[in-house]
Amino acid sequence: MDTLIGRLERRVILLWVFPKFAKAVFGKVSDIMRFMIQPLDNGYYKEWVEVFENLPEDATLSVGQLRDWISLFVLGINGYTQRHKDINDFKGGLAGLLTLGNYDGASLCVSQLNVMVKYAAGACACLRGNGLDHLVQDYSGPRFFVIGTNHETCKKYAWRKLGRLPPLAPLPTRRKKSTATQPSDEHQEQVGDPGEPLQLDTPCINEGSDEQYEGDFEWTNETLHDAAVLH
Repeated sequence: MDTLIGRLERRVILLWVFPKFAKAVFGKVSDIMRFMIQPLDNGYYKEWVEVFENLPEDATLSVGQLRDWISLFVLGINGYTQRHKDINDFKGGLAGLLTLGNYDGASLCVSQLNVMVKYAAGACACLRGNGLDHLVQDYSGPRFFVIGTNHETCKKYAWRKLGRLPPLAPLPTRRKKSTATQPSDEHQEQVGDPGEPLQLDTPCINEGSDEQYEGDFEWTNETLHDAAVLH
């Protein structure tokens, strides 16, 4: 979504409109799913209120309702769903699925339970999608859906922040390759002092610019990545 907004000419308008859309649509979805999930599994709901409060601000989407608790919203337009498990979801948690539109078909199937239920427009289903295979049957007509869920990795991040899980080990670093001539002796000397800090390779930098190339291009660095990528 961020990269798509960055490529459009009316970026300022979209950045102003999207938060309003999020609160109007995802906020209402959050209320509906809270109404259904909290009585079914209040422990899960309370846990995810706490997890959301301990996630980085730039990694969450606040929808401005009573209490934010959903860390991931998925908006689908005329999408089709094959049989699958949501393996990244919170283990043992509940995901909410709200469907809208003017369509026929699209029954919700849970194959392990041998269950098929009518999934009409306006219905909201709650499912432990991490452990159950599920799919939506084919349909005709326009259909929109919103999924509200939480990922296991978000919980682990919050738990580490709160000290309930040990911190992750630091990422390994690489020594920068030496260009010096290596000794010819069969017992080659070790390059670099083991006591010195490791040198990391420099990041990839785009040193070009749109102006240095001749001819007309439909897509340029600026239109693809925004002008700031060259600075």
